Amino acid sequence: MPSFRYVAKDLQGKIYKGILEASSEREVRKLLKAKKLYVVSVKKESDLWKTLTYKKKVTLPELVLFTSQFATLLRSGIILTECLSTLATQTDNAYFRDVLFDVRKNVDAGLSLSEALSRYQNVFPKIFISLVRAGEVTGSLDVMLDKLSKYFDLQHELREKIKSATTYPLIVTIAAIIVVIFMLTFVIPTFQRVYARTNVPLPLPTRITISLGNFVKNNILIILILISLFIVGVRQSLKNKKVKRWWDEYKLKIPKIGKLWRQILLARFASTFYVLITGGILITQSLEILEDVIGNLYFSEHLRKMLSGVLEGRNLSDMMDEEVFTPLLKQMIVVGERSGRLDTMLEEYTRFAEREIDIGTKRITSMIEPALTIFLGVVVFFIVISMYLPMFNMVRLFRR
Repeated sequence: MPSFRYVAKDLQGKIYKGILEASSEREVRKLLKAKKLYVVSVKKESDLWKTLTYKKKVTLPELVLFTSQFATLLRSGIILTECLSTLATQTDNAYFRDVLFDVRKNVDAGLSLSEALSRYQNVFPKIFISLVRAGEVTGSLDVMLDKLSKYFDLQHELREKIKSATTYPLIVTIAAIIVVIFMLTFVIPTFQRVYARTNVPLPLPTRITISLGNFVKNNILIILILISLFIVGVRQSLKNKKVKRWWDEYKLKIPKIGKLWRQILLARFASTFYVLITGGILITQSLEILEDVIGNLYFSEHLRKMLSGVLEGRNLSDMMDEEVFTPLLKQMIVVGERSGRLDTMLEEYTRFAEREIDIGTKRITSMIEPALTIFLGVVVFFIVISMYLPMFNMVRLFRR
């Protein structure tokens, strides 16, 4: 069904913009009129544009916005199906819009919201569906959606902190590679031609640099292909469960960086666990959901062991392996179990972990930045000096 982008206004002059799926422009106008909106403009979206922008992916910020707006609409007394239609028309993500319209259609057909959402588990994770189901049972769907909005917002913040810690080093590394390749392929050949005409004997560093420059210049395409194949190979390898499990364990043991990765995982664990148990989800079911959403196979194995122990009647804290869980988190879980305030302890630990992650990212960035700068400086210095060494020899010869 084609999509139409519209601009409309109500009796008070408030402007509304969005996208509607309909068979024709006339139908769009009818739908807007039924909502007591006056059409300003309606424009059919290009099929080519829709094809180019249609990506089967919904981002965390989009989920944050969706859940918070959904909760607000429900609290305003708007019926469920109308909420879904409104949210669908407001999103710019064509795939998400199609999903929401289909969810509305299934709800209209008699499915519960959680059942309709469960058909799109690539969009709505297990934690989302579980809390929505709990909200349906208790009649507090808006409260659960607020919890989910805060939860997804925190997960987005954690991801952004990882990005901020890796972006600058990545940019510096790429810049260094570009500078070195430029010098090897364009600057060095100029010096090489000059020295070839003078027949000056070249010192070893100069010969190494020239040979390296010739190799890069003559094989640049092959080098780029090999780098691309290496990147693709690594990404494909990580799709293998055994390889990914090894990497998930190994990265937690990398000096300095491993500690940060561990803290990020524990923050994700504590925040997710907190949202689940405050949403009325049983501890055993919460551990099952955590196993799916934690995003680390090595960590998931430990969660599976914890679940087995809890099912056997053991305390949660007794099953926490200190290879994965910090002594502080374990102690807070012990206190939470004894006092009946597990949710409070998890919330406190989440706040603590967020502060530790902030400190850790700043510390690692402050270590990597100067190291990369020094490395780039040393490489460029070596290239420059090696190319000027023959000139120094020439000057000494002329003085004699």
